[in-house]
Amino acid sequence: MTWMKVPVDTDKKSHDAFDGTVRYSACCYIPPTPEPKIIVTGGCYVINGFPSSYVAEFLIKNLKQPKRKKQMLLKRYGHLNVYLNGIVYAIGGFSHKDLFNEQPVTLSACEKFHANAEAVWTHISSMN
Repeated sequence: MTWMKVPVDTDKKSHDAFDGTVRYSACCYIPPTPEPKIIVTGGCYVINGFPSSYVAEFLIKNLKQPKRKKQMLLKRYGHLNVYLNGIVYAIGGFSHKDLFNEQPVTLSACEKFHANAEAVWTHISSMN
């Protein structure tokens, strides 16, 4: 396996979809239906440690031009994304600011959206 760094286009639309200023995001691969893509969700901003609810979609054939999708219901980072039967699930993670001595807030919430539709995120069962 070879890793590579792919620069995102600097036009306003691509920059608004994903500007690379977050860490601890989650991603998941969506198989061809009709095109393969990668969904990147959440994370926390490098500059201030606040969690994010953003969602960006990267088509495999054109990684340089991400598309902004509907935001998740909860701001989260350090979470897991899973794709199963056309649905992307965002599971767990943290919702506190990523700062020294900040009290951790661990999420037990899960949410989902249909990967191949302009769907909104919906809450599903808690992990408790």
